[in-house]
Amino acid sequence: MERIETLEALEQFLGLQLILYEPKPKIDHPGIRISHACENIAQCIKSGDREAARVGYQIIARDPHLPFGKLIKSAIARALRQRCDLMSSKERAGFAKKTSDLLNLQFCPREVED
Repeated sequence: MERIETLEALEQFLGLQLILYEPKPKIDHPGIRISHACENIAQCIKSGDREAARVGYQIIARDPHLPFGKLIKSAIARALRQRCDLMSSKERAGFAKKTSDLLNLQFCPREVED
C-alpha cells in the first residue's frame, strides 16, 4: 500500500485529474484537502457522475494509504454500492474481488468492515 500525503500525489498515483473535486476555497492542510476532495467524489458518485465513479473505483481498487483513509474509503465504497449502475461490469467484478481479497486478509482493514 503506497502512502499518499497530498492531493497532487494522489492524482499522480491514480493517473487522473482530481481538480474538479478539490474543495473551494482551497485548503492548505494536505490531509484535509484530500479528505474534502474525496468527500466531493463520494457526493458526485451519489449524484450520478460516471467520472466520479471511475475515480472512486480506482481509489478502492488501487487502495492507497491516505490520511483519514478509513473515512474516505468507507464513504466512497458506500457511494459506489448505492450507484453500482455507474460502474462497468469489469469495475463491478474488480470491486467484488478487491472486497473479497481484503475480507480474506488475516487482519481485515476496518474500512472494509464498515
